[in-house]
Amino acid sequence: MFGHEKSPASSGMIIFILFILLYIYKKTILCNKMVNIYLFIVAVPIFFTGSKIAIVGIMSFVFFNILFDKSRQNTWSKIAGFLLLLILLFIASKSGIGDLHRLQSFLDPIEVITQRGIWWKVEWVDGVLGGVFGMGLSSGHINFSTGEFSYGMAMDNLYLYNFTVLGLIGSALFFLMLFFLLKSYPVRCVNKRIQVSLIFSYLCMGMGGEVFQLSISGLFFWTISGYLIASSKRILLHKELYRHNAKSMYL
Repeated sequence: MFGHEKSPASSGMIIFILFILLYIYKKTILCNKMVNIYLFIVAVPIFFTGSKIAIVGIMSFVFFNILFDKSRQNTWSKIAGFLLLLILLFIASKSGIGDLHRLQSFLDPIEVITQRGIWWKVEWVDGVLGGVFGMGLSSGHINFSTGEFSYGMAMDNLYLYNFTVLGLIGSALFFLMLFFLLKSYPVRCVNKRIQVSLIFSYLCMGMGGEVFQLSISGLFFWTISGYLIASSKRILLHKELYRHNAKSMYL
């Protein structure tokens, strides 16, 4: 992506965001079969950015959408779409283009997880109090050698970042916040399923980066979550108004 050529992660996340926006458009505004073709066209470039985080993001988002879809409509077409993404991953890893051979590491996910996080930074945690209450933003964003503040990935792992910066209590509050975010939705709402899939997708991507805190992915998550909640409340309000008007006409 223009302006992000040196960062496969940010390039991949921009395309991932376009995919999510198009999916939300399909589910909440215009349900059209042509949109499925557009979704596939948008998904293809992700596998050639070389971004492992973005690939994990789109794969997990599609997987959890299939898993949490209680309607079971077009289940086979969704499964076929997921299999197509797997085929794309295989083609990209074997293409020989640039550094895409790195994608073959998906065949050994445990090794990817253990190598991705900068685990030695756990040593920054100062005893029991540091582990419980965290070491603050400085440990996650300040380069101790230069003293400069950065919003980039400091630890390449969301869970390591939360433990070091927020501690156990802060990490628990963070995940509790995500839980109450889901609780704010009406029980039966397509927006809620999108939100659940998005959260799980981010939690999966979190094994390779601090996606909730990074500028591109983080701003998108909280902004689109606000939109999904507001949209679901509006739909619920319209239903209540319709029922009230129908009841008034009957009386």
